[in-house]
Amino acid sequence: METIIGGKRDSEFGPVVMFGLGGIFVEALRDISMRVAPIGENAAMEMVREIKGLPLLTGTRGVLLVTLTAWRRRSRACLGFFGPIRR
Repeated sequence: METIIGGKRDSEFGPVVMFGLGGIFVEALRDISMRVAPIGENAAMEMVREIKGLPLLTGTRGVLLVTLTAWRRRSRACLGFFGPIRR
């Protein structure tokens, strides 16, 4: 299962971070979560838990694809890209 992490500078909010299901799902379902950057680990985990597609990441029918603990470890590297942004 693919995920997407992105960021941009919004005209109203400044730097923002996005998380959602990746691949065709980001276009077809538009199931994303957004936060004003920079964010910490707890906010990143909240973003993951907010998307409706969470069962696709954590598994259904007894199939575990990704644990949230594993996601937390992997997200640390990505958070650095969006952490303090100079104006």
